[in-house]
Amino acid sequence: MSEAFGHNRKPKLLLVAPVPPPLGGARVSAKLFVDYVESKGDVHVVHYDLPVRALEQDKDSRTKILRTALKTLQILCELPFARNTVIFCSRNFGVSIGPPLICIAKLFRRPVYLRFFGGRPMQSKYLKIPFVGCVLLWLLRGAEKIIVETRQGASEFPPHLRSNIEVIPGYRPPTPPDVGDKRRPKACVSFVYVGAVNEAKGVLDLLNAFANMRDQATDIPPVELHIYGTGDQTVTEKLASAPKVVWHGAVPNDDLRRQLPAHDVFVFPSRYDTEGHPGVVVEAMMAPLAIIASCSSDSISDLITDGEEGILIPAADVSSLRDAMICLARNPAKRDELAAKALIKSRQFDSRHVLPLLSAAFGLSVTARETDSSKELDAVPGYDAP
Repeated sequence: MSEAFGHNRKPKLLLVAPVPPPLGGARVSAKLFVDYVESKGDVHVVHYDLPVRALEQDKDSRTKILRTALKTLQILCELPFARNTVIFCSRNFGVSIGPPLICIAKLFRRPVYLRFFGGRPMQSKYLKIPFVGCVLLWLLRGAEKIIVETRQGASEFPPHLRSNIEVIPGYRPPTPPDVGDKRRPKACVSFVYVGAVNEAKGVLDLLNAFANMRDQATDIPPVELHIYGTGDQTVTEKLASAPKVVWHGAVPNDDLRRQLPAHDVFVFPSRYDTEGHPGVVVEAMMAPLAIIASCSSDSISDLITDGEEGILIPAADVSSLRDAMICLARNPAKRDELAAKALIKSRQFDSRHVLPLLSAAFGLSVTARETDSSKELDAVPGYDAP
């Protein structure tokens, strides 16, 4: 992975994308794409890690802004020599940095592609600024293609941009083949959450629902709740003192995917109304686990159909969350049924299928071997291509 000027006879792909560390869903997805493109060997990848990471030596936000500006200047210098420029971005980062890069690229007749993380790019705070939002939207017309995760997100773009929009779902690699089903025969039912530990992600709702379940449901087997991730200190302090709750902190993604099959039910109680296709939900489906998820955005239903691959509940509804957890704690057959269907559905979000689609959308070649891999997934019963 390169961040320097270089001479190479292969066509140059200028890639602006955040990669771990720090750990995060968008960074994991970007790293998968970086590794995939570099493994192909068809192009010379020049990668810039943006937005810049906050470093310990940053005394204030001005230092981070300066480092971002310097790196953006380097990108502008590289851009005229790249065959394609691809930007992996959040809604705020893409809407702010995308237009100036598109303008420079247009001067040199170079294509720029935007891949937005999350479900609703048009909810960017910058688009809500009078006049500025209109200018940014007008400049985005110059993008060769804008790729979003969800149909809901695509539908919110203004009409003059919709011809440039393509929907390609989120993705994750399959569960490692050496993992198998680690759920041990035991009386205890294990619930698990993975993600940022804060109120907006519904972690306090989950803690309250779990406590209520233990207090109010006397006819369920013993239960435990496992939390993976870091976040707000006020929330993590509550995790540390909650009975039957195990807080694991941050765990590398490869290790996490190996640990998920040891649990029974994955809970995703997010309150965010801009969720796209959360990678942790896809990983849980691949594990496979039964899923309980809040329908905080319409995009969650792309992953989970209520009663099929999991149970959907209203966001911020502790009572509904408690009832869903009680239902699955009582019914192991239902857990197995939901998990089996989740595994089938998860193949729509398998990186072996989605990354070739994404690569082709960016104007990169797709090899025959990759096409064959996609055909193998298409032949799986219950698989529907995105």
